[in-house]
Amino acid sequence: MKKISLFVALIIFSAAAFSQACPVITASDIITLGPGSYQLHVAYTASGQKHIVDSIFCGNTLVSMGCIDVKGDGSYDQNFSCTGGAPSVVLIPGTGTCINGTNCGTRIFICPSCGPLPVTLSDFNAQFKNKDVIISWQTQMELNSSHFDILRSYDNSNFEKIGSVANLSANSNIIHNYSFTDYNSASPVTFYKLKIVDLDGRFFYSNIKVIKRGNSGKPDFIIFPNPAISNSSITISGISEPAQVQLFDNSGRILKTVNLISSNTIELSGIQKGNYILMITKKNSGQMAVKKLTVVN
Repeated sequence: MKKISLFVALIIFSAAAFSQACPVITASDIITLGPGSYQLHVAYTASGQKHIVDSIFCGNTLVSMGCIDVKGDGSYDQNFSCTGGAPSVVLIPGTGTCINGTNCGTRIFICPSCGPLPVTLSDFNAQFKNKDVIISWQTQMELNSSHFDILRSYDNSNFEKIGSVANLSANSNIIHNYSFTDYNSASPVTFYKLKIVDLDGRFFYSNIKVIKRGNSGKPDFIIFPNPAISNSSITISGISEPAQVQLFDNSGRILKTVNLISSNTIELSGIQKGNYILMITKKNSGQMAVKKLTVVN
């Protein structure tokens, strides 16, 4: 059965790049190490300082997101686990460093067991405009695709179809942008998802987006203190539900994973002086944000 790659292009840093030429990914693969155990292998060449964002999925679930600082010719390997779904990876090349760069070039999707992809959905958002909700999404590729059904729910369980949008092309490998306006959402909290339908009637669902009245739908997290002191603690405000926080170094390694339930405080024990990336994910709504953290002595 056909699979769909879902991801939110989450790490975009608007800063000056060291060179405008994108890094070239010369080889990429997912190697099976054992049952449920895999290794991502990426080989690259770059002129000057560049980076590659890697998002690892198990089925439609994001397992991890990292960033690889690259310079010249080299390779990168990362072991990961995946059970209950097909392992897949999205690679996004970029200029500059992970902290000080911007995305460029063509995204690469790796999924040895997925087969042909009906739709590669690269972006899906919902946000308020006046009193209405604008649902927008972007596709990178469409193969034998028919249309999108827009589904709405007020309890994140029972979804109803509120409209459909036809595919701009049944078969295409260029970017297409779509949108749909919900004029009738008056609930304090509303959930949306897409049903992506093939020409043969098969279908897949996107991830879920949540909209709250008086909220743009984008999380606004504040880290305090920032800069932080090594071997101390930080507090993240703006988290109103259980969340997962992952701390990455500049090479894309995960240094710490913390599940926040009743406290918004994270200990920085063992974290040395330097610049880091925090990826914050709300577990109920799926909202995600990436923040820069500086640690000083």
